[in-house]
Amino acid sequence: ACPPFSDSHLHGGQARPLHVTKARGQRDSTSMNRTFQLLLIATTLAFSWLAMIAVHELGHVLHAYASGGHVERVVLHPLAISRTDVSPNPHPQFVGWGGAIWGCLVPLGIWGLCRWLARPHAYLARFFAGFCLIANGVYLYVLRGRMPGDDHELRETGQLVIMR
Repeated sequence: ACPPFSDSHLHGGQARPLHVTKARGQRDSTSMNRTFQLLLIATTLAFSWLAMIAVHELGHVLHAYASGGHVERVVLHPLAISRTDVSPNPHPQFVGWGGAIWGCLVPLGIWGLCRWLARPHAYLARFFAGFCLIANGVYLYVLRGRMPGDDHELRETGQLVIMR
């Protein structure tokens, strides 16, 4: 009789093991799937960081031009704090809020558009939107006063009051 864990009834009554030994150097599909999952996570995080910086600074640029300011330079670097230099800056608080406002609205709009179009990869847009919401909030709240940036500008003008 065949052991209960075999599929021998499919092979003329001869017992056959249920597992298949892979050739040397060959990887099974679950480890390949895990590799692709980790690659997707790493690239999504890297893209989200760079895109969040770009969208955030774009918000400052939009508000600078809308307020009559002149953008001298935009510094985008993945390993440094990005910044938008505006001079003259007639409305610094308006320009300061532009980064956080557009840095949240644009990703939410992208996610909404992907959902409306029923795109199969809308979950990536949802992740990006959440990433941007958290990053902008952390930037304004956790890093407050620890480095120059939006929170310093907004606190100086009395626009940002956060309970400690």
